[in-house]
Amino acid sequence: MPKYKGVVTTEDRFDASTSDHVHIKLVGMDGESPRKTVSTRHFSFPAGSVFKFELNCKRSVGKLILIELDKTPRLLLPQRSWFPAKIELESPEGETYHFPIHRWITNKESQMFREGTEYVQQNWRKDSLFGYQFLNGVNPMVIRRCLVLPENLPIREDLLFLHGGNSLAEEMQYDWLLAKMYVRSADFSDHQLNSHLLRTHLLAEVFSVSLLRNLPMVHPLYKLLVPHTRYTLQINFLARNLLISDSGVFKTV
Repeated sequence: MPKYKGVVTTEDRFDASTSDHVHIKLVGMDGESPRKTVSTRHFSFPAGSVFKFELNCKRSVGKLILIELDKTPRLLLPQRSWFPAKIELESPEGETYHFPIHRWITNKESQMFREGTEYVQQNWRKDSLFGYQFLNGVNPMVIRRCLVLPENLPIREDLLFLHGGNSLAEEMQYDWLLAKMYVRSADFSDHQLNSHLLRTHLLAEVFSVSLLRNLPMVHPLYKLLVPHTRYTLQINFLARNLLISDSGVFKTV
């Protein structure tokens, strides 16, 4: 009878543990495994724990496509959320599969997880991934098609465009890679200054100052908002000194 060996790792963070029964089902190219309870008789998965289990099948399910996880509360115990880090499985053929999870599982509904891939590690130099990161990253705020070079751009077209159907990626591979790094760095700086610092921290400072100046401490609205704005002024003070001052990161890097 084929036997799958598994390892469940729970995140080492506050309240990530659960006392619920955890169940798993394997889905492969050649079939599915029965639903298996992987928890123990005692406390199931403490925070930071690594738990090993085995799952027997009547026949091999082939190459694993995904796993299904669900949990049910123990008798007379309340349901607890669970934050697993990953699940690793070794097939009877000796192949190892890695399923990263890194999310809360809060209810009884079955959740599916695909195997983690190393796509970015293997394809980070490709222009297709570079474009994907721009369109799906943290800063796709405004996208405009550039039909002609701007008049104030001090670069001639004969220096920018190549003849004969060639490209910089083909002729100067590492120069092209360095150029993409500069563009990514500039986009990151723009995101941190505009989207993060300006539209998050500095915008919240306006409401924090208004709250402190206009509402007494006994006001219900003050009590509601002050836990969320307690450290706004402090972190903005540090940001001004460390990021945008004359000796800050954006001036010196």
